[in-house]
Amino acid sequence: MPRLTFERELASLRESLVRMGTLVESQIEAALDALRRRDAPGAEKVRTQDQYLNELFRQIREQVFMVISTQQPVARDLRYLMGLQYIATELERMGDYAVRIARMTSTLCALPDVPLRAEFGLMGELAIGQVHDILEAIIDQNVPRAREVASRDNEVDRLWHRVFEDLVKEMGEGPTDTDGALRAVRDRHDVEIVGIFEPDPDAVYSIEFTERLTQIPRRTIAVYVKHRLVSPLVEQGGGMFFDEEAIRMLRRIEQLRISYGVNLPGIKMIVRLLDELEQRQIELRFRRG
Repeated sequence: MPRLTFERELASLRESLVRMGTLVESQIEAALDALRRRDAPGAEKVRTQDQYLNELFRQIREQVFMVISTQQPVARDLRYLMGLQYIATELERMGDYAVRIARMTSTLCALPDVPLRAEFGLMGELAIGQVHDILEAIIDQNVPRAREVASRDNEVDRLWHRVFEDLVKEMGEGPTDTDGALRAVRDRHDVEIVGIFEPDPDAVYSIEFTERLTQIPRRTIAVYVKHRLVSPLVEQGGGMFFDEEAIRMLRRIEQLRISYGVNLPGIKMIVRLLDELEQRQIELRFRRG
């Protein structure tokens, strides 16, 4: 009887996870549709719908903890439960990125209309397909299928690099809509990041763990800190600690330097422009109330 109860709880958890994944799919699709059509009301709807996704995540998390406390699962079952919890966390993070795309869309609506690059739609479709197919693989417990879905991220990466390279080139050549290009960089990043593990927004990481997470040598990180391209959250006993924002910035800096050959002065300029853009967005939101 206890095993039957446990299996029912697992089935309920899987159903909740599928509902959450379906909502994430619709959020990504709606955010991209609003971006394509420069639809501010559509973007606002994406932001509103995120509360339902957050509530589903809360329910799944509580259900996982309840099953653990009442059923006392063995090692294999415990790993499976924690895997479901991890997947729910990643789905919730994807929903947050859909909201970020929606917020950026609201800002873009106030700027002159510029055709959206086709790669944005392609990346979005690939990301939606990955979310859908990986959930099917989870339900079927199909490991080969899961690996095949993961391998598709290479195509998203390829589109990511193409758009980023072109946008950096546009910012370096003659007069261009720099604000628009920088917003496109961020939108592209948020679409692509749906398929990538991100650090916990509430965690603080040592420089040793940051090195492993970003694949950037400690000496290089120290150089970036020295040039004020990135700031550690805290410095204690000679050691540096970084939060999610700093890790994201390190990845962006390394991408500019390694993949696109931008030197440190050029990176400083781009980082400064991104900071100015962020400040403008804050001021715009303040004026709108």
